[in-house]
Amino acid sequence: HSGNTLVTLSKSEGVSLYHFPTLDIRARLLPEPPEGGPPVSLRSFAITPNRMHLVAATAGRSAYVWHLPSETMIEEISLPAPVSAAGGLQPLLPYSCTKAPEGGELAMLGDDGVIRVLQVPLGRVTATVGSACYNFAAHLDRVVAATTDGSLHLLDLAHLRSGGGASAPGSGVKRRLPPFGQWTVR
Repeated sequence: HSGNTLVTLSKSEGVSLYHFPTLDIRARLLPEPPEGGPPVSLRSFAITPNRMHLVAATAGRSAYVWHLPSETMIEEISLPAPVSAAGGLQPLLPYSCTKAPEGGELAMLGDDGVIRVLQVPLGRVTATVGSACYNFAAHLDRVVAATTDGSLHLLDLAHLRSGGGASAPGSGVKRRLPPFGQWTVR
């Protein structure tokens, strides 16, 4: 989409795309409910840095991927844990576009306190961070995670992409991001 689109999320109406500044509705993105089931209620969303995909997560373990130019849902993802109401989903912007996956990456904070890096549109988890996080912020290739013990962790995603802290290629083992720095908040 052009830069003239406003995106909103409503639990009952899903994701709405509005033309800006007229606010004419362009599209509503809401998955079909399971047969005989209740309507799908979305909790959070994020748009990939390349603006090609929108990912919206439910309060359960489901997330949906839409291809924005065609406004078509292309994937349903089963998440390892529900998305946290506090952190939700956030786009990750790589320092170097040549090292980023084609679709993009999102960081997700699960209700289990683990931050996961999702490759979009596949929904594949490529990295995990921590186990006691209650909130986080992502900026470029960095993630700041606040943990329940009062610590802040600064994590470097570029380190992961360059192979640092990596398991053997093709081993299927997810990589854990090592801390770039750690501070205790008192």
